[in-house]
Amino acid sequence: MKSKIKYLLIVLGFMLTFPLNVHASCDYERQAELSRIASNVQINYSYEVGWGAGAFFTAYITNVTNDIYITDNYAHRFSGNKEGSASYLAGSKVEYTIYSNDSSCYGEKIVTQYLDIPHYNSYSQSDDCKENPNFKYCQLWDYVIVDTAQFKEELEKYKQAKQSDEQGEEETIGVFEQIKSFIVQNYVYILIAVATLGVFIIGFKIYRRRH
Repeated sequence: MKSKIKYLLIVLGFMLTFPLNVHASCDYERQAELSRIASNVQINYSYEVGWGAGAFFTAYITNVTNDIYITDNYAHRFSGNKEGSASYLAGSKVEYTIYSNDSSCYGEKIVTQYLDIPHYNSYSQSDDCKENPNFKYCQLWDYVIVDTAQFKEELEKYKQAKQSDEQGEEETIGVFEQIKSFIVQNYVYILIAVATLGVFIIGFKIYRRRH
């Protein structure tokens, strides 16, 4: 009797140490339905730029039903028949894994969706960038890793090149304006000259034909 009890205790010990992993599966039709439900999940985000503190991103997960639940790689979980939301830092790469919430195949992975949060450029809100929005280090979502000294140096080169281009454009416009002004002021003489040249050419051609 004691041996049987001892044997039973050993078996129970093994069962507690190595629990049985019984995992049922949904049938094909249910799997297809869950895949369709998962494909309807939409993930979008909005952002708000703070004063010197960077950008704040909020992701919105919609079309979550009771048939599924979702987790991300930042320990967020979304479930229930409602919209979910979560906040992330700029530059985050988020993975959303959608699982079955069906009791017949609970926890089975259905699909993974990805969301890349853009990097925020802190220089973009500076006065220098507001005055020079087309400067290469002033784009809002660029991943800029230059220090302040290099930023100032590159910005000064950009300003000088921009000023030189503007001067060249002004000089070109000035030449065209001078030509236009000359034509307006002397159009009568120009017409007479063109007419005289035309008569001369016609007369020369007639002379060549006769001789």
